Amino acid sequence: MKKKFSFAMVLFVIGAAAAVYVVYVAGKEAYRSARIEKEIEALKMEAEKIRTDNGNLREKIAYLDTDEFREKVAKEKLNLKKEDEQVVEIRPVTAISEEEVLGASQGTTAPVEEEKNYMKWWRKFFSI
Repeated sequence: MKKKFSFAMVLFVIGAAAAVYVVYVAGKEAYRSARIEKEIEALKMEAEKIRTDNGNLREKIAYLDTDEFREKVAKEKLNLKKEDEQVVEIRPVTAISEEEVLGASQGTTAPVEEEKNYMKWWRKFFSI
């Protein structure tokens, strides 16, 4: 009877080891499968982003190929105009100092002396 018991015990241990190995392999395969699914989803999202960017670039290329864009570039960068077009240039107004305004209202324009650069630096570093 002892031989049957030890044979059953050995068989049980071998069966348990085989079951543990099967569970280990199945878990490892499930983990690998989940990782691959995540990677597939990430690649799908990247592909969709690339499709969107590609569509945007196609629209931009289509705009850059229009006559409207060419005309805009010719006007802005090459300073060209159409034959029947008149161009008006508007320049920004510079700030006028109070002395210049007072001098202009009195009819005299006295030149305003600017402070020398080295004096500006002296005041910047040594004034408290």
